[in-house]
Parts: sequence; structure tokens; C-alpha cells
Amino acid sequence: MNSSTRVKVYTGDFCPICEIVERYLSEKDVKYVKINVDEDPVGREEFLKLGYENFPVIDIEGTTVLGYNVEAIDKALREKGIAH
Repeated sequence: MNSSTRVKVYTGDFCPICEIVERYLSEKDVKYVKINVDEDPVGREEFLKLGYENFPVIDIEGTTVLGYNVEAIDKALREKGIAH
């Protein structure tokens, strides 16, 4: 992952809501990095530092959203100038 990554999606194995979030972001043409915390120990540490226990967690330049909350995702994307 490079320093220009603006959106990260923290996921786990067998997470159907994670897939919905990823599809939603893709449909909005939002580039993101998927971090599966079950497979990525560094990603797991990042995820734990955010203070969440459930998936998905979307980190939009420091604004985090838990789950498939379209209003919160869209608001954070607009505020960060990533999507309209």
C-alpha cells in the first residue's frame, strides 16, 4: 500500500457485508485498498488501533465508517473530495 491510498476497507473472511461495501465503492469508481485482517497481520494491527471489533470498517482519510452505512460513506467521501 502506498502513501497515496485514500480509502481502506478492513475486512475479514466470510464477510458478506464487506463484499457489498466493496461493490458499492467500485460502482462509485472509488479506488480503495482491501485489507483482510484474517490474512494480514500488519493490517490487523491497524484495524485494532481503530478500536473496532466488527467488519467492515472503511477508513476514508482518517474518517472511519462501520458497516454498510451509505449516508456516512457518501458524506465522508464528499468531505474528503473523493466522490460527489
